[in-house]
Amino acid sequence: SSGNVLSNRITARGEGMDLEDFCNHPSARTAKLHVAHVFALRLYTTAAFARVNGPFRDPDPDRPTHPFPITVHYINEGISKLRAVGAEEGGLARLDFWRGMQNIGLDDNKCNFLKDGGDRK
Repeated sequence: SSGNVLSNRITARGEGMDLEDFCNHPSARTAKLHVAHVFALRLYTTAAFARVNGPFRDPDPDRPTHPFPITVHYINEGISKLRAVGAEEGGLARLDFWRGMQNIGLDDNKCNFLKDGGDRK
């Protein structure tokens, strides 16, 4: 693979973590994640997220069934298990994530962002 590996994703061997390393991560073990959960969650952190999310954004009521229903199941279940562990450990603090907001200024006189928020409607 190419790119930078996060420092907390480097093993004692000095290599990037592989699937087995993620499966043995304390959070995965505490949440009792199966290999399928870990694989689906790791896949979702790549550019593949667009293929997973895309069908949910199709407004056509006659759209075909999701091409990856089992993957979506394991992503959903894995997130739920990890959130439950986080709640038990008191680690659920509010976090704000911003996506697609680069080089944008906010002028109160030209938009209603502060009043209406930025969610898609």
